[in-house]
Amino acid sequence: MLLHARAILRPGINRVRKLAGAEPLPEGFSVRGELKQAGQIVVIFALMLAVLMGLIGIAIDTTYAWREALRVQRAADAAALAGVVYRPGDFTTATSVADNAATRNGFTSSSTTTVNVIAPTDPRELDVSITTQVPTFFSRIFGINYFTVTRLSKAVYVTPVPMGSPLAYFGTNEDCPVSGTCGSQPTTTSTGGSLGVSIASQGFFGAIEGEGTDKRTGDAFATYWNPNPTLNTQYTADGYRYEIDAAAAGTVYLYDPLFCATAGKTGAGSGGHAGTGDHWTGTPTSVSTYFLLWDTHNEPLAPAFWTKSAELDEANQNQVDKSTRYGSTTLTNYADTGTPSSPADCESDPQHNKWVALGAVSAGETYSLQVTTTNPANLSANRSQSFENMFSIAVSGGGKVYGSASVGSSVPSMVAYTNIDSGSQEFYLAQIDRTAGAGRTIEIDLFDPGDTTAASWIQIEPDGTPAWQPTTFSYTADNGRSNSSTNCIETYGGSGTAPSGCSETATSGGIFYQDSWVSIKVTLPTTYGDAAHPLSNGGWWKIKYTVSGGNDTTTWQIRTGGTPVHLIGT
Repeated sequence: MLLHARAILRPGINRVRKLAGAEPLPEGFSVRGELKQAGQIVVIFALMLAVLMGLIGIAIDTTYAWREALRVQRAADAAALAGVVYRPGDFTTATSVADNAATRNGFTSSSTTTVNVIAPTDPRELDVSITTQVPTFFSRIFGINYFTVTRLSKAVYVTPVPMGSPLAYFGTNEDCPVSGTCGSQPTTTSTGGSLGVSIASQGFFGAIEGEGTDKRTGDAFATYWNPNPTLNTQYTADGYRYEIDAAAAGTVYLYDPLFCATAGKTGAGSGGHAGTGDHWTGTPTSVSTYFLLWDTHNEPLAPAFWTKSAELDEANQNQVDKSTRYGSTTLTNYADTGTPSSPADCESDPQHNKWVALGAVSAGETYSLQVTTTNPANLSANRSQSFENMFSIAVSGGGKVYGSASVGSSVPSMVAYTNIDSGSQEFYLAQIDRTAGAGRTIEIDLFDPGDTTAASWIQIEPDGTPAWQPTTFSYTADNGRSNSSTNCIETYGGSGTAPSGCSETATSGGIFYQDSWVSIKVTLPTTYGDAAHPLSNGGWWKIKYTVSGGNDTTTWQIRTGGTPVHLIGT
């Protein structure tokens, strides 16, 4: 039986038509016409398939390039964050560390990749740009062999804020006599001649208390007891650190670094001490203070690479100033408790009330001055020494001297001894510039304020236009006292006149914050320090301390909200 060609070809053609989405062939179709039509469909389908495959290939290559771009961005972010911590003083190391971080993440400068580390105008910022070629797979049929991907990352290191001074000296105050008018701090050096730095009072002396002192007298970190035999859980043998930025070759000087106890003041402000205010705070014993100058080699975060430039050990001193101006012949006037045992007379000591050379500094270098009352060679040797030693720091040749963070801490701290008979005293607190402060909450922690003899108040004065006007803040203390909106804190309740505009008026009750931390929070707007709200004094804030009588030793800390090392918008 003969089969007609139509019957043989129709099933095959119908399969093709079905694949192409066409209707099946009818019974009486033309074989020649339908074959011609089917062939056209196959050719069109083949051509469209090639275009479709090309588009899919481009999509795959684009997706791969996008994924690689994410990897490039992560590598740039890692490099910027790793290197920026060296940016404040060592761009060479910052570049090396950033390059190494990029390499660990798969990107090293080559013929197809460029890693570029950039130092912008902000000295605390580091930018890293990575450009690389991402190979294609399917796009090559269109002549596209690679996609060029560039990603930029910007990181900023908000360093611990400097405390206490924007000047070439720190902790200078008037030398007050036992009775009479206070005098300006002299610039005479122990070897003769002048310091060569114009000194003005900053309203406080730098201070440190002996390791055996009760923490409740005001030093939160150098004191070992709270009180003896209870340990001070915040004690650190490192003591306090002061950063010295040398503008030129010069010398670091210390004012009155030795312990030379002075007599208590009489009349107004009684309860304080004359001169710089050195005194025993417990049973008088021989006492020790150590000053160590470290060259950081411009690596402030790497103490392991520091070298010691100089050291002055004022060890095992038992002496008093017996002069008419600063002293007394009555030994009980030199100590808070007890009587000194056979003290030497330090009235004419060449280190007393003079600037003493500690060590030389080089231009452009950063140094760390460590002040501690813990014996570096024997950490438990001084735990019975109860005293307070006051001093000042200066660098000849110009530069800056300010409080910084101790090793192992990211929060700067300082101890201030304010020796005011009565009235208001303003002194520098810390530098909060736009990068550190705009849009952030500033936290100021002060320990044991108000050890005075009459009513006293503390106010916070940010930089701005006009500069140094009391601002509104909130505070909480670990003894339960708080205020959600005020412009001052009354630290001692008693007779006295509150500063103008103060919202906390005089009350009774004595010291309110004995052995307590007070946390003050100031919220700054995002416009802080911009063109519309400029800073008048480089971001330096002040403290206004109004005292009706007496003196006070207080530990200060300050920190800014947010992560110190972070990425910023590109």
